[in-house]
Amino acid sequence: FTKKIVLLCFPGGFVLIPVSKAWQLTIPQEVIAMEGSCVVIPCHTSPYRKAVWYLYKKIGYPKVYDQSDVGGVIDQFRGRTSLIGDTQQGNCSLKISNIKPSENQMQLYVWINPDETYNQRFYDRTVRITVIKQEDKPQLWVQHLIVNGFSFSANCSTLHTCAVSPPSFSWNMIPSSVTVTQTEESKGVLKSTAILKMKASSTYNGKELVCIVQHNGGKRASKAITLNVLYGDKRGYIMDIFSKVLYIKVSCQDLKEKAETSIRFSKVCQGFKIFDFLNQISCYHVKIIQTLFDHPTVLSCKVAFQDLKAVSMGVLKIQLAIFFILIRWTVTLPKHMTGLRGSCMVIPCSFDYSSDPPKNFIVVWYQYAGHGYPLVFDERNPNNVIDKFRQRTRLVGNVDARNCSLKITDLNMSHHKEKIYPWVDPDYISWRVYAFYDTNVELRIQNDPPEPEITLEGPSKEGELMSVRCSTYHSCPDTPPSFSFTGLEGQVKISHTPAYEGVWRSTAVLTWTAKRTDEKVLCNVTHPGPRSASIQLSLNIE
Repeated sequence: FTKKIVLLCFPGGFVLIPVSKAWQLTIPQEVIAMEGSCVVIPCHTSPYRKAVWYLYKKIGYPKVYDQSDVGGVIDQFRGRTSLIGDTQQGNCSLKISNIKPSENQMQLYVWINPDETYNQRFYDRTVRITVIKQEDKPQLWVQHLIVNGFSFSANCSTLHTCAVSPPSFSWNMIPSSVTVTQTEESKGVLKSTAILKMKASSTYNGKELVCIVQHNGGKRASKAITLNVLYGDKRGYIMDIFSKVLYIKVSCQDLKEKAETSIRFSKVCQGFKIFDFLNQISCYHVKIIQTLFDHPTVLSCKVAFQDLKAVSMGVLKIQLAIFFILIRWTVTLPKHMTGLRGSCMVIPCSFDYSSDPPKNFIVVWYQYAGHGYPLVFDERNPNNVIDKFRQRTRLVGNVDARNCSLKITDLNMSHHKEKIYPWVDPDYISWRVYAFYDTNVELRIQNDPPEPEITLEGPSKEGELMSVRCSTYHSCPDTPPSFSFTGLEGQVKISHTPAYEGVWRSTAVLTWTAKRTDEKVLCNVTHPGPRSASIQLSLNIE
């Protein structure tokens, strides 16, 4: 901080009296807080003795945090606020636990050493809290192929805004190990993921694996998924039909008969690939008929594998997976789409087929989930669409022309990291023809719009025509962003053109006659929501 002093002259001498102090504060203009989680408002200044946080009001000074006057803190925040960090390091960051929806758009400010005299108004520097809704349930994914006696993994994840006290995870089964990671999903929003590993048992088949998440404020949420465990005896037989794969397990003595069956299969397919048993879950986007070989003796089985042009991948106990691939359908989607909170998104989608044509050109979109088929869009059953997508989705384009593009409006952070996929004529075209859920798109939602790009065109000379080009990218072609310029007056032309998969480029070009008094120009872009971003360009007119 800085001090100003006044030198007073008295008959007995001089007195130095400090009359003001000014503290340099670093705080954000906005923080994102998730309902039920906590949030930390970053705050840094010079070393200090005391910091008090207030709720911004036109009248009065309602306290949010005061360590020396806990009873003076307003009821809404009492017992939920604390300072974190070292005062000697100038850390005045505030932690608020158990964020409530009513705290959305509240403005707070900090007062450093409030018992001293200042020439500055601390309430001129406020931080706004934007509260977003918490997910009703965590996201739970379980390894598709689970085999008795082998390890499998499951991932459970949830979003939060509490970096200093992340949510805890627990399971209804005893895992071999659990690893928890934390990554930043978007500005201020974090994702905690618990990775469970355990050995599969036939007793788990048909039972639920439950992940329980407890957030900083005490709120609990859970998600369950039913396990499908493949198991059988030493004789060869079909164990189970799971998802898109037919599993057959044979012993060495039955190998000859099964091998002849496999050869007949290969003649009607477009080809086959050999994969290590432990890595077979990485094979997607095709219809697969799979045979698993499990045998204790090596030599006799190696001969059979050579007949199939297979490769031995083990040393003592060989386990191979032979995949026969037959592609009949294709769906084309971007791998991920980025959208802005409050805006819309149009996901480009097309499909084609070489056989098994649909009986009806009906397109339904689903949420990619470990269990079940949660609806994202279904024109026939709109009331069955899950809450976060209900009345927000519709098809764009002509389905008869094999266009399955989807528009999502009013994007919010609950859509972030969701994976969704289309299904053409779901009553007829089943997983036996094409595994539609394997071709999905991940939604990535941003809180803040991208910074615009700005360039100057033409000679920087007085009296000459010059142009300023300002552009931005977005995913909402039906409601593109608007532009405004400050500092210059002239003619503005706006254009909107596709850039790449689902992303559009909007450009505004301002043309004017240059003057020496022209110093700078500010381009402001307003996206639906509304969410704004601006960029400034300095001019040097000769």
